[in-house]
Amino acid sequence: MNEAKYNALLNIFSYSPYTLSSSPIYSASTLSRFLSSFDFNPMPQIQSLIHQLLAKLSSSHKAFLIADTTLLRKTGSKIEGVNKLYDPSSKRIVLAHRALVIILSVGNLRVSLHVELLRDVKPVDALIEALKRLLHSLKRLFPNLLFLCDAGLTCNRLLEFILSEEFDFVCAIGQGRVDKESKEKLRDLWFPRAEKVKLKGVDKHLYAYRVSDGSDKEGVKVSNKCLGKKRLEDFYRQRWSQAYKP
Repeated sequence: MNEAKYNALLNIFSYSPYTLSSSPIYSASTLSRFLSSFDFNPMPQIQSLIHQLLAKLSSSHKAFLIADTTLLRKTGSKIEGVNKLYDPSSKRIVLAHRALVIILSVGNLRVSLHVELLRDVKPVDALIEALKRLLHSLKRLFPNLLFLCDAGLTCNRLLEFILSEEFDFVCAIGQGRVDKESKEKLRDLWFPRAEKVKLKGVDKHLYAYRVSDGSDKEGVKVSNKCLGKKRLEDFYRQRWSQAYKP
């Protein structure tokens, strides 16, 4: 897209919706024609702006890369790709698309880096492929990057991948998982502090914790770092809090 056309787009959006509707220069139909132009593709400029924004953030900030799946509710059964899926929040089957979302959280800022509808691909496969594209730039911009995800995504393949990439993580994990060396289920361990465990199918030792899930219940989390229980709990709560508070 040439520079003149890009600047024209910025000029159009500099008007409020009310001004735009009555402007002698720009109108809603002008904007519609602009957006429907075959060569209109603002994504390179948007990505450039996001990169510039992230580059200006101090690398001393604690940065969190948060992965999750979510349901996009639909009402029509004939919509392409729609399925009957279980919604844990309402505890019933609903018509929806399942989406993978990856968010970067730095201070009070949250930026969606990846949104993908999941149809013929497993969520963890889509997540690993997305991380392969994102991690090189993110680790360069944010040396303190910490990856967070819930038990629905945490499997051996994901753990092996993020361990091979050598970046820090805190992930929830199924409480039925067993410590290969002690033969105990993780949910049965006492956890007065971080517990060093070895999971079947994962080459390296991890540290396991039992901490709050944002409710009265506790869940098992694993990390490659031996952190204080309170600090790890604060990190994991970043998945649903508005801002990290050190």
